[in-house]
Amino acid sequence: MDFTLTQYFPTGLDRLWAAFGRPEYPQRKYRALGATAFRLQRFLVTAQTIDVELERDVPVDPSRLPPWVRGVVGGTQILRHRTRWQR
Repeated sequence: MDFTLTQYFPTGLDRLWAAFGRPEYPQRKYRALGATAFRLQRFLVTAQTIDVELERDVPVDPSRLPPWVRGVVGGTQILRHRTRWQR
């Protein structure tokens, strides 16, 4: 599934590029959001793009799921992302 999102940030592009262009940025971000494991598959920064591919393990609270799906979903889900930032 593809998903496209446009965001606006209240700072300059150079400052954003410096922050997002560090490999530790996605790891810190997703750990702060609750990921229990993180695997950076690809991290490529150029003057025009930042390409990130990663996997992260996220705990699932079964009590928040409908009863019929609780037996199918384990305690953790693996989410795979590909993100591309373009200037």
